[in-house]
Amino acid sequence: MKNQLRYPAGQHNKVHRLAEKRASYDLKTVHSIMNRSFVFHVSFQPDAEYPFPTTIPMLGAMGNFAYPSAGLDEPQDCYIHGYISARMANLSRKAMDDGLPGLPVCVSVAKVDGLVLALSAFTHSCNYRSAVLFGHAALVTDESEKLWALELLTNKIIPGRWDQVRQPPNKFELMQTQILRVRVTSGSAKVRAGPPADDKEDVQDPGVMKNVWSGYVPLVERMGQPIPSAYNQLQDVPGHVRDLQEGFNEEADAYNDKLVKQYSEPYRLYNTHISEYELGSPVTLYGDIPFMQAHRKDSYVGLFWLNAAETWIDITKTKSKTDTNNNTQWISEAGTLDVLIFMHHGAALGVLSHGMDRLKIPCGAIWLDIEYPIDKEWFTLMTLRSVLRTMIFSKATAGQAHHTGLTASTPPLSTDWWNGLFDYTVFKGTMVNNFIWKDMNEPSVFNGPEIIMTKDNLRFGG
Repeated sequence: MKNQLRYPAGQHNKVHRLAEKRASYDLKTVHSIMNRSFVFHVSFQPDAEYPFPTTIPMLGAMGNFAYPSAGLDEPQDCYIHGYISARMANLSRKAMDDGLPGLPVCVSVAKVDGLVLALSAFTHSCNYRSAVLFGHAALVTDESEKLWALELLTNKIIPGRWDQVRQPPNKFELMQTQILRVRVTSGSAKVRAGPPADDKEDVQDPGVMKNVWSGYVPLVERMGQPIPSAYNQLQDVPGHVRDLQEGFNEEADAYNDKLVKQYSEPYRLYNTHISEYELGSPVTLYGDIPFMQAHRKDSYVGLFWLNAAETWIDITKTKSKTDTNNNTQWISEAGTLDVLIFMHHGAALGVLSHGMDRLKIPCGAIWLDIEYPIDKEWFTLMTLRSVLRTMIFSKATAGQAHHTGLTASTPPLSTDWWNGLFDYTVFKGTMVNNFIWKDMNEPSVFNGPEIIMTKDNLRFGG
């Protein structure tokens, strides 16, 4: 196993509070946190007689000009982007003229990953990643190192961007821009992750536990859709910009997934007549749809698991150096596997039907929602213009204000009466090409634990 290189813990960089849980001095951790941040906060003393330090937000990146292939787990310098007349550049220049290694600086970054809400306001916190470097900032005067550092900084923000922009930089641009190299002498990182650390007394106090919510709210930094400039003439967003957006968001999600405790139970799919459900729980009990979709840059794939039996779904994520995968496992207590593929969804009958005709799109069947009956009354049908199209009723519900009951579906007297309601003389407007799906398909017992019949019930006659 490769030994981890570490910064020695010294007077400046040593972490004191909760160091055993949160501190890290290994180079990979410190440098990775630095490079994950776009803005570096650089602190320095502007003047010996000035009592306050100055902190300036600047663009920066970790790199090693002498060994460009060095990884983040190896020694790195910190390169800072600046302007020719910037105060820090002038102070660095003066320090070098005085024979010093450069201007003493402290470079720090911090990223907030979540808000931690505890039982007491005094134990509230944040999940975060922070890193601090100490070293001496000196102006880069070698032209080849300066160009290398400019490319490093550009590609650190947007990988591959340097090769996509106008080249080479003109003399005026190079003259106006200064690069500072910080020779790092020490550094450290501090990371907090996970739930609140509540006092034992509060956790054991029933009065507190019943009245105060505790937990944490993940905070994920994401990139939005690229927006072209007013004078942009390229119709398509370049691949390296798309890759930046997708890669950044995937990395942010992957890190957050590590922090968020995965559900101890799989997702439960089982239709009951409980319309309420607990937020943040995989065991929702109403309105579940066994449809899963996965997508990537060039493809989509979806699965509709047509199975009415109680189903449990485990979802896990795995990440390698080159790929991120979502893995699922489906378990149903009975039934067969039926897979359906859906091409298009539309709920407004008139818009959908007329639109299909207008665009001359072949369509053999349309699933209808609540809009097909007259005033939403059972066994009524709105008049449709004559087209050669099958209508599939996907929901039937009562429009009356009073209580409506449903008969049992298996006793002969019930089925005979129910079937008679579909007679063409009763349900006027229907024909042999009309099919009905009754939406109230849960055998409800309104005073049961889940407002549903127990699984050991027997059907009529069985």
